[in-house]
Amino acid sequence: MGNFWRAEVSESIGVTEKRWDSGLLALCLGIITVLYAYNHQPYAFVNWIDPSASRVYRSHEEYLLVNCLALLLPMMVLVSAGGTLSLYNVGAGNRWGWAAAGVCYLFMLPLLWWASAQSDFQQTYPLYRPARSALSALLYHEMTYTFYLWCWEMFFRGVLTGIGWRWLGWWGIGLQSLAFALLHVGKPLPEVMGSFVAGMVLGGIAVRARSFVPGFVCHALVSATMDVFVLMRG
Repeated sequence: MGNFWRAEVSESIGVTEKRWDSGLLALCLGIITVLYAYNHQPYAFVNWIDPSASRVYRSHEEYLLVNCLALLLPMMVLVSAGGTLSLYNVGAGNRWGWAAAGVCYLFMLPLLWWASAQSDFQQTYPLYRPARSALSALLYHEMTYTFYLWCWEMFFRGVLTGIGWRWLGWWGIGLQSLAFALLHVGKPLPEVMGSFVAGMVLGGIAVRARSFVPGFVCHALVSATMDVFVLMRG
């Protein structure tokens, strides 16, 4: 089993790459801390950094913008400085990765159907409230939220998983999953717990496929399916 993974991911990295890993890891930990603090309060960004300003509640669009910009920052730094993208699971993936992502989505379907009938999921999804009553708002939400999930997967299964796997193997993927679950706190409890398992599975797929993209597609489909199931049953 170990050879199955090592055959695909073993790479000799030099001092420069290790320095990249260290710098990006520090940046990622800072971003996780900032997003946890920002996401767990209701006010606009300006109020969050300046509590003396007049209170304004943040909009859904601001929430997405702040999160996306923060989650994209490590990859923006990497690209602008000419870093090695393949070390951070940036690629099209392979046949195994796409097949594994498809199996994961099919496995999730009955769980999503069950969850969509539970009151806590009914009260939570779709996250964009107007999407619950207008098709145009639902389409708008799914398009914008899909990009948001792209940023999440690039951050967690791209940068963090790439670093964690090289440094600590499966322990590194586990720590990435723990951070992933931490940023789900506030969602329904089964989702918070399941997000840790999902982080491990999607992290493993990213490592074996050398790409975060199959996991992103699976994540986006699961999210959209949950919204549709909730609306069907609500």
